[in-house]
Amino acid sequence: DIKPLSFYIAIVPRGEGNSIAKLFNSLGSVITFSHIGLGTASKDVYDILGIENNKKDIVFTLCRKEDLPLYKVELEAYFKMDESSKGIGFSIDLSSISSITSYRIFSKM
Repeated sequence: DIKPLSFYIAIVPRGEGNSIAKLFNSLGSVITFSHIGLGTASKDVYDILGIENNKKDIVFTLCRKEDLPLYKVELEAYFKMDESSKGIGFSIDLSSISSITSYRIFSKM
């Protein structure tokens, strides 16, 4: 049974990426990786958005589309635990995967 997959992406303060990756893995994600990000907007834009630091961790996880609500709820709960922890989460639906073998590997969740 082929079910749609999505990438769920969280952008969080630098140093919190590992915690978010562990959270996503605990939800059943097979593939999670993080990358260091550095914002390039002007200070005026940061001030308007209330962003104090432009150094971020970007965490990518592959999950079933039907599980996205759970990922959103858990990420929101993470942010509520510590008010100094701010970030954003969003998803990108995958419209195709190159082979059924790849799909089977990615969907072992």
